[in-house]
Amino acid sequence: MKDLPVYTSCLLKRNVETNDDEIFDKVTSSGTAYYKYYAITNNNTEKVYVENFQEAEEVINKLKEKNSANSDKLGIVEKYETAKAEFKDVETSVNELYEKKNTYVDPYKYIGKTVISEASVPTNLGVTLIRPISGIISSRFGIRARDNHKGLDIAAPKGTAIKAAAAGKVIFSGNGAGHGYSGYGNVVVVQSTSSVVILYGHCSEVNCRTGEEVAQGQIIAKVGSTGISSGNHLHFEIRYNGSAINPQNYVYN
Repeated sequence: MKDLPVYTSCLLKRNVETNDDEIFDKVTSSGTAYYKYYAITNNNTEKVYVENFQEAEEVINKLKEKNSANSDKLGIVEKYETAKAEFKDVETSVNELYEKKNTYVDPYKYIGKTVISEASVPTNLGVTLIRPISGIISSRFGIRARDNHKGLDIAAPKGTAIKAAAAGKVIFSGNGAGHGYSGYGNVVVVQSTSSVVILYGHCSEVNCRTGEEVAQGQIIAKVGSTGISSGNHLHFEIRYNGSAINPQNYVYN
């Protein structure tokens, strides 16, 4: 920010004693105080303010659980301001942001056999792979600040078609809660070989059914932000013999 103060270092003569508390009081009394907090946005417009990121994330997750009509338009923005905002608690924020859905959309209405050709990448997994979507990588595989991320997140607009990275049989399609895929929201899981399972998470819609055989390149779902997610993206996960492996060893490299 252009209004932030600029500090320069200086040298003190030998044997000069300093008082850290006195220096701190001097700096804070003459500088500008900035407050850090978080805004929850609806369609990129700031709506409510909370004191920390955990509360902001809890608000969004509760709205998703309540199936709020605006759940895919919510976001979190970190704020640094010279004045405190009027903070709301989690329940008040949820009540103010909640929007009731008016219509039901059949999640299977787009089921089809559209296959998009694309160059496939040979692997040592016993399958060839294509990129399920084009987009920006927003979170990579492996250890990160809050957890061990078992897949690759690719950000893309809501509704972007997700293609099957490899052919196989759909072993699960739908909301993963209570079915061993908690947190993934709407998810499609495809068994490509006896060793390879590919998971597509946080979808806005699923366009295939459990038990269906899908072809490589077939549209099987659409990008969304269902489950534990703070923005529209595809969680792309490859499991080999039951263990998650890095998709970037094969695609998006």
